[in-house]
Amino acid sequence: MATVRTRIPLPNTKDQIGALTLAATIYEKHVTDGANSVIRGQLKTDFEALGPELASGIDYHKRAVELEKQLEDAYEKRDNVANRARPIVQRISKALQSEYGHGNLRQMGAHGFTVNDTPHSPKSPKA
Repeated sequence: MATVRTRIPLPNTKDQIGALTLAATIYEKHVTDGANSVIRGQLKTDFEALGPELASGIDYHKRAVELEKQLEDAYEKRDNVANRARPIVQRISKALQSEYGHGNLRQMGAHGFTVNDTPHSPKSPKA
């Protein structure tokens, strides 16, 4: 019979909350075990220095998720206003072009439009 190799998956660098949650669970077990903990030596010292920060790391993650939701909401509201403004700006552009006429289009710059009246460069002949 073939030997089954046991695997213990660890959170990768893209799974920050997974790493924090696992570390917090390990820390809780370590604290509960106290002197009987199997985590010893320098690893114990390093882990005990990190342990109290784990809860705040999880809180930062929760805050980041909430801010992402707020950010998405703000972008959605911005896009809604921009989508309503775009056709009106196009209509204003046409109206101003009609008002100023072809020879005075530079006056649209006073309204915030960028007017580029430089001639196009001639196309190079194809070989």
